[in-house]
Amino acid sequence: MKILSLLLGLALAALSPVEGALAAPSTALGPVQQPLWLRAPAISPDGSQVAFGFQGQLFVVPAQGGVARLLVANGHHNTQPVWSPDGQTLAYASDLHGSFDIMLVSAQGGPSRRLTAHSAAELPTSFTPDGRHVLFSAARADSVRNIQFPSRAVTELYKVSVEGGKRPEQVLTTPALAAQWNAAGTQMLYEDWKGYEDDLRKHHISPVARDVWRYEAATGQHQQLTRFGGEDRNPVWSPDEQSVFYLSEKSGSFNVWKMPLKQPEAAQQLTHFSKNPVRFLSVARNGTLCFGFDGEIYTLSPGASQPSKLVLSVAVDTQARAQEPLTLRQGATEVALSPDGQEMAFVVRGDIFVASTEFGDKEVAYLEDRNTLKVLNLSSGQTRVVRPGHTSYSYADGDQWFDWSPDGRHLLVNFVDRQRWGAEVGLVDAQGKQAMLNLTQSGYEDFQPLWAMGGQMMIWASDRMGFHATGGAAQQDIYAMFMTRAAQDRFKLDKTDFALLKKREEEQEKAKADAKDGAAGKAGKAKKADGKTKDGDEAEDIQLPDPVAIERDRIDERTARLTSNSAVLRDAAMSKDGESLLTLQQVADGVELWLHKPRAKESRKLGSFAGGSEPNDRVMLVLDAATESGLVLAGGVIHKFKMPKDEGEFKSEPVKWVASLTLDRAAERAEMFEHVWRQTQAKLYVADMNGVDWAYYKKVYARQLPYVNNNHDFADLLSEMLGELNVSHTGASFRPPRKPWDTTAELGAFFDDTHRGAGLKIAEILDGGPLALASLGLKPGMIIEQMDGVPIAAGAEVDSLLTHKVGQRMRLTVRDPATGKLTEHSVKPIHPGEHGELLYRRWVRQQRDTVDKLSGGRLGYVHVRGMDDESYREVYSEMLGRHSGKQALIVDTRFNGGGNLTVDLVTLLSGRPHLEFLPRGQSLGWEPAGKWNKPSAVLMSEANYSDAHLFPWTYRHYGLGPLVGMPVAGTGTAVWWETLQDGTLTFGIPQVGFRDQKGEFMENALVEPDVRVANDPAVVAQGRDQQLEAAVKTLLKTP
Repeated sequence: MKILSLLLGLALAALSPVEGALAAPSTALGPVQQPLWLRAPAISPDGSQVAFGFQGQLFVVPAQGGVARLLVANGHHNTQPVWSPDGQTLAYASDLHGSFDIMLVSAQGGPSRRLTAHSAAELPTSFTPDGRHVLFSAARADSVRNIQFPSRAVTELYKVSVEGGKRPEQVLTTPALAAQWNAAGTQMLYEDWKGYEDDLRKHHISPVARDVWRYEAATGQHQQLTRFGGEDRNPVWSPDEQSVFYLSEKSGSFNVWKMPLKQPEAAQQLTHFSKNPVRFLSVARNGTLCFGFDGEIYTLSPGASQPSKLVLSVAVDTQARAQEPLTLRQGATEVALSPDGQEMAFVVRGDIFVASTEFGDKEVAYLEDRNTLKVLNLSSGQTRVVRPGHTSYSYADGDQWFDWSPDGRHLLVNFVDRQRWGAEVGLVDAQGKQAMLNLTQSGYEDFQPLWAMGGQMMIWASDRMGFHATGGAAQQDIYAMFMTRAAQDRFKLDKTDFALLKKREEEQEKAKADAKDGAAGKAGKAKKADGKTKDGDEAEDIQLPDPVAIERDRIDERTARLTSNSAVLRDAAMSKDGESLLTLQQVADGVELWLHKPRAKESRKLGSFAGGSEPNDRVMLVLDAATESGLVLAGGVIHKFKMPKDEGEFKSEPVKWVASLTLDRAAERAEMFEHVWRQTQAKLYVADMNGVDWAYYKKVYARQLPYVNNNHDFADLLSEMLGELNVSHTGASFRPPRKPWDTTAELGAFFDDTHRGAGLKIAEILDGGPLALASLGLKPGMIIEQMDGVPIAAGAEVDSLLTHKVGQRMRLTVRDPATGKLTEHSVKPIHPGEHGELLYRRWVRQQRDTVDKLSGGRLGYVHVRGMDDESYREVYSEMLGRHSGKQALIVDTRFNGGGNLTVDLVTLLSGRPHLEFLPRGQSLGWEPAGKWNKPSAVLMSEANYSDAHLFPWTYRHYGLGPLVGMPVAGTGTAVWWETLQDGTLTFGIPQVGFRDQKGEFMENALVEPDVRVANDPAVVAQGRDQQLEAAVKTLLKTP
């Protein structure tokens, strides 16, 4: 039974959205006093003012408190202000053009100047000491020499001129967050980034936790200053530059600490807040510290023992529109069709819209706490359990399933085999008096059962015949199970015998109808002659459905496969007579509707629909009661169609619907906040909430909500609250609705960052990129002097010339310095994602070549990009193809974000030769031929996540080989990333823990390497991978 059908049966009277009333009879006038959720406060160099963000706008307030004045308000999100050394200007980040760009504004206000134009997110950290440049972090382009893994998550450090129109210059090719130069510009403090984790996770002692570093410009060397194991962030120089102020969780929660540079281990705690984190540290030249705590701004004067809270007000109309009319024409997530096929109900943005439907059901089935199936008698109000909660487990929305039998006496349900976390189909008694019957009893996955043919048959989906990918994905078929032997016999008839049977049945039905009409006529005459009538004689007779006959003996053997070819099925429906089956099948660019005729063993595609190509995209197929018309939901669009007759033409058309509602965004955010808190409480993998006072943190962050008016801030607020749990796979993210935002196209090349003349000097051309075409004849050293006829001056920015040019023809004017010749070339720049793929392939080739060189050709190398089927196939191909003759294999899992591949990958690496193929003395290899049966070593780092954490643990558990690299944080849980009702916000719940045989959970379980090697940032930047070198040495020593 579809979820929407259940909701309609329960609460039809309350389906239409109701316009919300005003939140309060009036709004207080005057400045907003002591607002909360003040973001990124930064004190001015002279200590007189503090800049901060509030509701996406930037303000400045006196450091003693008072009325804040508006600095930046452009209708978009503005954040992270940083002061110039002279205090006359501020740089900040704004998403005015889609992603965050660096902007510059006078401290007195006025128009802003855009300094960067790249579509990567660019966030300012500070100014250079002379005030002529702004330092910022962004994932734009690595140095051609850098050997670090190419990822959009790994940023570089840049500086850009405050003049505007200038090309950013790379300062460091490795991550350097919160970077600040000293006054002389000789040393830089920064915060490192080691791997994947939510930025606002707290309280973890973990290899991925950040540390404070110092960079020496003269030598290019990096020194790690903090080592306690938890989070150390946001370093700033003390006025005398002999110490560093920073934020640390040494005390259990973020506080301000002071660390002498000559004795880093002697750091002292300056603030003593508990539970809630201190954020956003900055310092004035007089030593006054400024930071955020609990949504407010504090300062700490030199020598003071306690910080002071700024008492401030915001004198600007910050209230967003209280109620907003919203008209939606697509984006539906569920749909139900009325029995006559003339009306439909659908869900959009969390509301149900319906015109009408029929009433009359006496009992309704519903889910309690997601797992327990109950039946409610509408007359008596009594409920009864028909499927206990322990027989099921709900992982995500929409994964519970049940369907009423036509006579209302039974339900078909999905339930969980708890020995293997597998899905089975069961039959339950609607009265709850009989034990559930396992109908499918299969080690394969069986799900989504539906009654068919008036209860004579059940159809369901199963992956027992389809192709199975590594990582759990599989193709499915639709199967039938017959409730009686007679129903199975009927199904087995061929077309000729079935036609004869139908003819006999029609003749018998006609004879019965004639006899009934004759009897009714005689009864009517008798009544008329008698002159007597009873109340209700004129009412139409109510026809109850025939009882569903179920022959339980050997019922699991009465099955048939209804689809001729397996596919990734998204939904299915059967015609009333059981002669036609409709399926929705997922394909690369959407879904396809197929018609199957099981008796004739025929199948044909009816139509295609855009959307729904991703597993989490909602797709539905529903038919009316007569199974003559239906609806397809895909990509948020509802399509209607008529059931085709035999070989008749299929036609479908979108249903033009309009959903109008009045949206109270503040109320919606409050409800989503409540939902996130409640959902996390109900589904976190441990019931004790990891020892956290979850109710307390709800109060802490709920008080900030009235001051949040946008989803950038709201996502941060949710992440802060979820981060208190100290678990992986959580936090919230915001994806703005798609608009024609700026996208910077790529030419597929590295450019020489030491070139100071006009144009772009090519340092390397990526194989497969736009400039790599043999017909172009381009080579490193050549200089691109013009793009589409626009000259590129020395140091001029070029990102704007590449904006919106993905896939568009562009004319390049190129000069060859060796000959002085100018040539023109027409190329098509590529999307950043395609460019990233080229970078990854280049990186893998470099690693493989390095291993080959260092080992003298004895060792092979593979990188496991993700814990998924595509990565497995690449590894399998390389391992048993290119490297089949190698003596041993390095399996690199660094920067692997996880998935579900550990069992398959460990099995692949666990081959032990036991039988040799030997025709006439010629060896052709050993069994098992499809496994690696030689030594191997796993390369890992702090950037292994989720299943990529479970893999090295399991690899060691089975004693397959050494682990080389850096420790891996314990992130081994299964997550549900739930999209909230507005469609732009997603949050994670690590809801399934993995526990070893000793009873220890994998979450927060550190995996230590056998050979510990850290990559020095300076060495990586020059093209050497010390961890890879150590892996080669380790394997060469392996007997």
